[in-house]
Amino acid sequence: MDEEHQPVTRPSETAKGRIPQNQRGDVSWKSYSDQWKANHGTLLMCFAAGVFLVGVAVLAFQQNRFQAPAFPDAGSIDQANALNQVAASDVPESNTGIQLEIAGAADNTGEIRFAVYATEESFNIPENAIWRQSIPIDADGLAKVRIPRDELPESFAIAAYHDNNSNGSLDRNALGIPTERYGFSNAARGTVGPPSFESAVIEAPVQDGVIELKIW
Repeated sequence: MDEEHQPVTRPSETAKGRIPQNQRGDVSWKSYSDQWKANHGTLLMCFAAGVFLVGVAVLAFQQNRFQAPAFPDAGSIDQANALNQVAASDVPESNTGIQLEIAGAADNTGEIRFAVYATEESFNIPENAIWRQSIPIDADGLAKVRIPRDELPESFAIAAYHDNNSNGSLDRNALGIPTERYGFSNAARGTVGPPSFESAVIEAPVQDGVIELKIW
């Protein structure tokens, strides 16, 4: 066959420089670009896994440092009830006070426990609450109580929770997150832990006024 009629062949992959040729002339290896893409994908997977692990560590740290809303325990509630009953008995019948209505209970089992705080320094410190009490839940899921108006300052914050199992404390899971419904006045919620006093503070209503609070 003369040179004019020889078949035209295209440059091989090796000739193009895309595939490395080993000592045996085997060109079955992946191209340099394919190898780079494969390694690059592995690096991306490692990076994504690292970001995920860091995120899990940060979340675990945040959850472990969760500061649950502080509420009075059963003993302090019982003592406060006795003191409040004495205080209420001194109020004339005409002084009906301010009605506190707490909604959002999961059911009517247990009771609603609440505490009233007058200052930022005392907020979520049950021993420093100016008023704290345990009240029953009616069939409609509401808990209602009247507080003498002269027992309350002009501004204050309220913390409440549904003690569903009547154990005197706000139940939490292994991460410290409350498993019972709770809430604050002014519908305040904290990002991690309880809200600030400033976000929960409300102004006292006039005599015979109503304060509505929601727990969830």
